[in-house]
Amino acid sequence: MKLTPLSPVNVKSIALRLTSAPFDFAIEHRQAIKDAWARALIQKPRLFNGRFFLLTSLSDSNGTVTGDMVETDYASYLHYRAMGFPGSAANAFAMPALHPRDGGVLVGRMAAWTANGGRWYPPAGSLDETDLRADGHFDIEGNVVRELNEELGLLAHELPAFRNWTLVSELGRLACFCRFDLPMTGSELLARAERHLSEDKEPELDAVRIITHIDQTTGLDMPDFVKAYLAATLSQTP
Repeated sequence: MKLTPLSPVNVKSIALRLTSAPFDFAIEHRQAIKDAWARALIQKPRLFNGRFFLLTSLSDSNGTVTGDMVETDYASYLHYRAMGFPGSAANAFAMPALHPRDGGVLVGRMAAWTANGGRWYPPAGSLDETDLRADGHFDIEGNVVRELNEELGLLAHELPAFRNWTLVSELGRLACFCRFDLPMTGSELLARAERHLSEDKEPELDAVRIITHIDQTTGLDMPDFVKAYLAATLSQTP
């Protein structure tokens, strides 16, 4: 499946499975990765080098998307990213897009202690080992529910069925946006999120806001793939 960078594509479903193939970059650059991680910990000592998974292939059959993943660790991924994603592997992740009933999409700013401190995204997290099922497939929907609970305090029963998946690719990344049309207003959603962040002892987000027009992203440290999704979805009528 060939995706045009920064061009959103709607699909019916996504299934990602872990393979036994190695991540060759991590093997070939082992010492450089170790050195880079040591430097990263000096700057951000709360970083954790856990298991990490990267997408190596993607196919589509009538809107049903399947992909193969390989395992590495977070230190290797960070160095791979710092080197400009020199291979074909990409970080594939789910990204819930919360649409309040009066319009817009919620985004949050990553806290300074995180690897992406200062950047604005919809609240999300990378696929990790807790998302890996016994059959080798990743529970992408479960990842979405967990991240919304951890970062915003939203519970599974509060979430409506999401409308669709929208894929947006960028060099080294594949964002899988899932849209939720919430019954609450933007003000209610912000209040709920801010209350949760104030009660969290170590929040991954330090600010939230509702974007209702793409011009409101000007001046924000926001990835292009997020801007591409916002530009496409905010230009559509409900």
